Amino acid sequence: MRLAQCVTAPAVFPVSLDEAKRQLSIVPSETGHDDLLKALIAAGTDAAEKRTGRQLVQAEYRLVFDAFTECMELPRPPLQSVTSITYRPEWGAEPVVLPASAYRVEADRLFGRILPAAPLPEAVEVIVDFVTGYPLDASGKATTPESIKHWIKVFVSTAFEHPEAFVPGRSIIKVPSSFVDGLLDKYMVEVFV
Repeated sequence: MRLAQCVTAPAVFPVSLDEAKRQLSIVPSETGHDDLLKALIAAGTDAAEKRTGRQLVQAEYRLVFDAFTECMELPRPPLQSVTSITYRPEWGAEPVVLPASAYRVEADRLFGRILPAAPLPEAVEVIVDFVTGYPLDASGKATTPESIKHWIKVFVSTAFEHPEAFVPGRSIIKVPSSFVDGLLDKYMVEVFV
């Protein structure tokens, strides 16, 4: 199994620019810090995803396995769906689409998984395309849990108000504090890919 690769990145971040501005008491019409705040939101999102092992906003991923197995677990919960499974019966062969009737998807587990529904063919490479992460609501906003969003907002505000804390080799404050870090505890999963 190889590292899961993001094929289509999320359309939005878990925390919007307006939410970050409210956290910092910056008026929405003040745009002088927008680029910095967007960069800090991206950095905070990356940090939260690394800590939790989760995909915080819906995205499309691809994971390549060396062969079919009895249970293929997919990383970066929560799994939304499996888009397709293709395989190569031998090296140099064109990929073949595995019919959906040949497998079943269990998305209601911590790590979504694919189980055979029929005998699977021999393969030297199995390519799984899947959608994972907290979905967007009807208005296009992230449905990431509020405690994760709050952790990101604290990360952004701390980095904005204390930029010296992020200079390599210098650590003036712990970012974020252990109380705030506790907001992520119940969302942390063991990262296997």
